[in-house]
Amino acid sequence: MTTQDDAQGKIEGWDTFKHKFDSQPKLVKNITLFNDAKELKKSVACDLVNKEANPELERVAYVRQGNELSEEEIKFVEIRKRKARESFAKFIGVDPSEVHEDDIPVIAVTGSGGGMRSNIDTFGYVRGMKKAGLWDCVTYFTGVSGACWGIATYYTVSSGSVDSTIEQFKRAYFFRKDEKLDPKDFKLSLQKKLVETGEHPMPIYVAVRHERPWKDVQEAQEIDNGIDEDLDEFDDKEHGNKKSWFQWVEFTPFEIGNDEIAAYIPSWAFGRSFDKGQSIDKVPEQNFGLELGYMTNAQSAPTQRYVHLADRELPANWLGKEIRQASTNIGERLGSHRIDELESHHPIHTGRDPNPFHLLRDPPYEPGILTADYLRLLDAGMDNNHPWYVLTRANRNVDVILTVDGSKETMHNDFFDRMANQFLSRRGIRFTLQSPPTRPSIPQTLTPELRGKPDAIHETFKDAYVQVYQCEPVDERGESVIQGRDVRLVYMPNLPCKKYPEFDPINDKICATSNFVFSENDIDTIVGCAEGCWEESLETVRETLRSVWESKKKNRMGGQ
Repeated sequence: MTTQDDAQGKIEGWDTFKHKFDSQPKLVKNITLFNDAKELKKSVACDLVNKEANPELERVAYVRQGNELSEEEIKFVEIRKRKARESFAKFIGVDPSEVHEDDIPVIAVTGSGGGMRSNIDTFGYVRGMKKAGLWDCVTYFTGVSGACWGIATYYTVSSGSVDSTIEQFKRAYFFRKDEKLDPKDFKLSLQKKLVETGEHPMPIYVAVRHERPWKDVQEAQEIDNGIDEDLDEFDDKEHGNKKSWFQWVEFTPFEIGNDEIAAYIPSWAFGRSFDKGQSIDKVPEQNFGLELGYMTNAQSAPTQRYVHLADRELPANWLGKEIRQASTNIGERLGSHRIDELESHHPIHTGRDPNPFHLLRDPPYEPGILTADYLRLLDAGMDNNHPWYVLTRANRNVDVILTVDGSKETMHNDFFDRMANQFLSRRGIRFTLQSPPTRPSIPQTLTPELRGKPDAIHETFKDAYVQVYQCEPVDERGESVIQGRDVRLVYMPNLPCKKYPEFDPINDKICATSNFVFSENDIDTIVGCAEGCWEESLETVRETLRSVWESKKKNRMGGQ
């Protein structure tokens, strides 16, 4: 039984930490942060043993193996469809009596990476969906990187209100001392209260783990036989020639896990130490704010990401060409494996939590997530700026993915192709353009000839606001997801619109990914422009959903 005194003793280094501040009485007196820090030991110690606030302290957690949906998620989908029936019928323009619950498409809305701009932009689309009556039909709400901030706000301090979420953007992202915060907002598992009744979509937050075989093989061999070898020893062996990749970890109010290893734990158990599928300590649920830090931790990107960003900023003149050529020459001298090693290095370390999947299966242990002591997670935008991966998990059966893209590169005409090709390589699913007949080529900035001219903007971008793709399997991986269903992806990039003809949502200064300072007017402009883009997309979305509904209905009735 852990007592409060025991808990206090476990907070390593507290006496040294406290002594540093006690030696500076004036500093402590004048800086509120330090005064608050002096109470940290007592507060944390109380929390560690408070079973009333943390009932999970009474429970042992187990790893659930298998990629079937959890019982809670299955029940949620059933309830959500039941509640969505009338709203869906109204949205597609048919009588509710014509709509069978089994035919209602499973709809997901996704937000992209792109910092605060993308976060705000996503909720411009969501507000438009709410006004159009579509939001009440959505089953899943997910996003990458910056979009996770807004999703988290919606399910915590905003209590599931779109307007309140947007107002929160205007007020503050760092809560002031006078604000009364509910401690329950800091538990992911308690977000289920907005979900389990079917009143709101289910949130899926995402992060990734960087799988590097030449790093992981050492941990595996240490466990098997105590051998501790240097990285160089693996250069010419089996794992030394393998490329690194990213493993997606999903966070929902019900479970946290990864479909590659088909393993999931209860959300309230994240932060505990596990051994062979069972928790070996009892601590309160990990603070959701820390989990959100993993999901948005772009600063811990591998070197490759920093190189890509630097390359994007190089001038097109002789200097830029010389730098690129020098980089190519260095790469040729190092060789492909050493380049992958270098590009996969993290200059800024990722955060870490005990790995709940540690030694989950019997030996011999393969290098990787099952042998790692810690789960080191970071921003999923390192792999793909869209969370399509978790929506195409086997058995989730999403029919329509509404992808809102507020990233910096939406006006780069090859950006979607790069994201789609990366996804194809991982899931075996190809996106085939259905509408418009060909992808429009658009300018990469709001040119002087367009700025301030609503009609010219509309004419230039009218075919680019929404693109509909058929999701087609190309191998067994894709077949296991699609399973003969009619699955569509609706891509909606954030672009200039006629309602805000002076505003360039990609290139204007306030829209820089590194910008975190926004006036109320800035937020109104970004939200309004995004809502204007949604209005340009609305009828295409309506037609797509009706088409998928008809396809599901036909299949249920045996093709009649």
